[in-house]
Amino acid sequence: MMKSRMTTLTAGLALAALAACVKDLPPGTPQGDYDPDSLPQTVAEAKAVIVASRGKKGFPDPPGNVRADDYAALFGDAVFVVNDGRRELGFDTPLDRIGVIFIGADGRYVWCKTRKSGNTLTSDHHWLALTRMRGPGLTPFFDPTKTGKPNGSGLSPLYDGTTGEAIFYTRNDGYWWDWNLGHLQERLPASTWTVCPDFPSAAEIGVGVNERQTATTYPALVAQDPGRRILRPDLVTPDPVEPVR
Repeated sequence: MMKSRMTTLTAGLALAALAACVKDLPPGTPQGDYDPDSLPQTVAEAKAVIVASRGKKGFPDPPGNVRADDYAALFGDAVFVVNDGRRELGFDTPLDRIGVIFIGADGRYVWCKTRKSGNTLTSDHHWLALTRMRGPGLTPFFDPTKTGKPNGSGLSPLYDGTTGEAIFYTRNDGYWWDWNLGHLQERLPASTWTVCPDFPSAAEIGVGVNERQTATTYPALVAQDPGRRILRPDLVTPDPVEPVR
């Protein structure tokens, strides 16, 4: 049964979208007092939350729709092009550059992005597929780690199998926030090394390069070429939490 309590918000379509997919939280949280009792189940719903809250909404439980057992099939040797500027969502950040994440089938996880200082950071990790006991059952997590052992941070992927778009959520201050937003594709953008000169070569990590993608901002890059998207609607599980019997 949907709870009746709801904070008065600005009227309009954004409210309707937000009300459809934001979980009810106690007053005084950074997220406010929302209804009904549900998490976003799709990337489209999650984007509506980001727009309506100006990126200031987290969730007490991680949004996600991919089972841990399916991570290898979906993410193995995939490139996650990250939209740091988010202009199409109404944002225009000062450092409007793409981020790039390579997720290897062999467990390698390389990511790069531009920091607030304007310098770039490239980090070479491993990744693990995990489940943890949270709330109603075993919740899947995508865990990048430097040591190859679980480090407890974890990411929760929300994925659109028809567009290749994805959002990775991460936990901070007790809530789950959209961390990386973008899409999955088969090859590295040619601009990867413009943004992050020390990113490993395509030959080293074993993937191709999309030579048409030379832009360093997300809208321009997608306009040049949307990329060969990774489309696996068969790997979308609306509620991936496994109940404990």
